[in-house]
Amino acid sequence: MIEIVSSANPKFKLAMKLHERRGRQQQQKILIDGIREVRYAMQSGIEIETLFVSNSVLAEQIEHVTELVNSTAGSAFYLAQDLFDRLSYGQRNSQVIAIAKTPKRSLDHLQINSPAFLVVVEGIEKPGNLGAIARTVDAVGADGMILVDCVTEAFNPNAIRASMGTVLSRRVVASSSDRLMPWLKTNHITSYAAWVDDSQSYHQADFRESIAIVLGSEAKGLSRQWTGESVKKISLPMRGTADSLNVSTTAAVLLYEVWRQRQF
Repeated sequence: MIEIVSSANPKFKLAMKLHERRGRQQQQKILIDGIREVRYAMQSGIEIETLFVSNSVLAEQIEHVTELVNSTAGSAFYLAQDLFDRLSYGQRNSQVIAIAKTPKRSLDHLQINSPAFLVVVEGIEKPGNLGAIARTVDAVGADGMILVDCVTEAFNPNAIRASMGTVLSRRVVASSSDRLMPWLKTNHITSYAAWVDDSQSYHQADFRESIAIVLGSEAKGLSRQWTGESVKKISLPMRGTADSLNVSTTAAVLLYEVWRQRQF
């Protein structure tokens, strides 16, 4: 592999632009940081265009790095450690960073079981929360995670990192609210929306039917479309002074309750 040692290298300069949302949108590419995350992306059918390998790759990681290099049809380069540190996210010793084509995934890509088990997130602002929810979706084996009007992108590098790569799965898709609502109705999926007020406690709900757990942003909560007869409101009991939990914590509690009911 050729080694890149200068920050003036065109490939490195283009990769650095992917740190910003505008750069990702213009190039229609994303950065994936870490051996595990890159491997997960490849397993999910995401096309890797370029691999950057730290020129200080750890001895115990050489076999895994070589496997990735040999598995991708894209080009691979060694990257000087100072440049690799600039391109990576935090002190991770990640060894590998990939540039990949942004996957295009919609409701049409979801494979739904019977009964369906979906998670809808609306307006989420923080990539860390988005990634943590995706990780829980993966852990409980939900059919899919649907992003609606989210401020942050599914493939924000920090969301990828927080999700341990699971946000790259085919089960994570985006949709407009205009399409999602009739789609849920057509597929006979009942929406259980997390609201703070005027809601039944989550443990009183029957999650054994085809359902979608719906979560809103911490700043604004859910929009008013998640009200009405077609939506069931649920809440988590709160004993302290705060009126709500972190959205990813709420997701974990609710999704494991769905799993518990279906398992036992």
